[in-house]
Amino acid sequence: MKYYLSFFQAILCCYITLAQDEPSRQVPSHVHDVVVHMAGAELHHTATVRLTAGKQELVFSGLSHQLEEHTLLVDIQKKDVTILSVTSRTNYMDPIKNNDRIMRVQDSLNLHKDKIEFYDTRINGLVKEKDLLYKNESIGGTSQGVAVSEIAKAADFFRQRIWDIEDELIRYRKLKAEHHSKRQQLDLQLNELNATYNPPTSEVRIVVMSPTATETNFSIKYQVPEAGWAPKYDVRSEGITQPVELIYRANIYNNSGLDWENVHLKLSTADPNQGAEKPNLESWDLGEVTLEEPNYNSPVYKSEYDKEDSRVDLNAVMITSKDLKIKQRNTSSLVPSSMEVIEVAELSAEFNIPQPYTILSDAKPYIVEVSKHQLQAKYEHFCVPKMDVDAFLIAKVSGWTALNLVSGKASVYYGGAYLGDSYINTASVEDTLVLSMGRDKKITITRMKKTEESKKINSGNGVKERFVFETTIRNNREVPVTINMEDQVPISTDKEIQITEDNLSGGNLDKYSGKVNYIVLLQPGESKKITMAYTVKSPRNRAIRGSKNVRRARAKF
Repeated sequence: MKYYLSFFQAILCCYITLAQDEPSRQVPSHVHDVVVHMAGAELHHTATVRLTAGKQELVFSGLSHQLEEHTLLVDIQKKDVTILSVTSRTNYMDPIKNNDRIMRVQDSLNLHKDKIEFYDTRINGLVKEKDLLYKNESIGGTSQGVAVSEIAKAADFFRQRIWDIEDELIRYRKLKAEHHSKRQQLDLQLNELNATYNPPTSEVRIVVMSPTATETNFSIKYQVPEAGWAPKYDVRSEGITQPVELIYRANIYNNSGLDWENVHLKLSTADPNQGAEKPNLESWDLGEVTLEEPNYNSPVYKSEYDKEDSRVDLNAVMITSKDLKIKQRNTSSLVPSSMEVIEVAELSAEFNIPQPYTILSDAKPYIVEVSKHQLQAKYEHFCVPKMDVDAFLIAKVSGWTALNLVSGKASVYYGGAYLGDSYINTASVEDTLVLSMGRDKKITITRMKKTEESKKINSGNGVKERFVFETTIRNNREVPVTINMEDQVPISTDKEIQITEDNLSGGNLDKYSGKVNYIVLLQPGESKKITMAYTVKSPRNRAIRGSKNVRRARAKF
């Protein structure tokens, strides 16, 4: 008897203890702010909760199922409320409702599926009826004869019913094919939306102790891997006397499972996986890298440099392959399949987006405008008449280094016309960004060989051949222009072949490459002629190529 009494006392104590603790309360939360990193994002959820005095458990629901638990951070507005424990888990019983775009496509898809099933039922019924008619085509059995009139009636009925069935089958199959085609289109549309149907959610359980009944705000922050951003620039100029307008935009994608509806965005170049340990400086070896000539035909190239003093390209050695470590994540196939590695400043930058945006969870790029800048530019022209008789307008933009830009693609516009895409490399140590603004048809250039002055002379065992070229440049603009022109004389690594520069019209010759550089200043309507002459001396038994050729593909007959 004493044993049973102790048992019931224990049960009663447990019941009293459980009765003293409040049951868990479900607290819905919503995404209020998002810090988007280049790979990953930090979601900020907020909720207002009415607390009672004492200990209580709160369950915050509606969080992304990609929540990385080690990044979870909870903050309470009332500092006298104590957090006792924080745990998180995935909730498969409370999935996220799809966004409106996905729901509309899904509803249409279900409608066409129902229609296909309806026509399948009708087609199967008609096919079975037709089979039944064929199986029961005998009339009156085999023991007695049948009147001719009855046979005629049966034949008419059989024929007409078969025709009706075939007509119905054709109609139903055609309607089924139409719905099937629509279903395929909607399936493709859902794939295009990269939709994850009704993804699960995460929930965070927080046990708090409040000294009094009060109302307070909760803030929950955590990282998700499947999100990111990349810069997208527009570079616009209305003329060679106007500044360059740089429009800074960002492409943002979200595949976190949560739609970001009217959220405040912040773009960051920081590493979302940085730890709490102090930074450690490592050695910085510039190495030995040989600079290449800037390619002026490329939309973006590095600004001018000193050929004699510059032998190290700082841009190429900021990060070496042995130092580069990329963290691999277990991401779904919905995330963009290709990633690129770029260089950013060691001191991270952040960009606050002033107006709220809605970024749906469909892994598609959404364009967000970051800022606009008016930058001073110095315009020059560049041409290589030996290869192309057009002049290219070059804009040398200054002041861009103070804008915390990130390397990325840029669309170039001049005079309202789209010229093409280029690339802005912010890892450059130069303070001048050089952009090609396309061909300038108002600068006319001709280059021709002067045959009357070009001649070949045999002398002894050698041959001297003289080449003379004349280039004419005319400025048809209403403002003065500066033209950087390049030409070329051949070089020889054979001691038996000698080259003599006869006339370079004041051009600057680089003996290592044979390139001749000219700086030509032209007033409006002015023309200038530049003559370049050189002589090649070679043995008589040696054949030399008098011109530089390029390879081209052609049709073969």
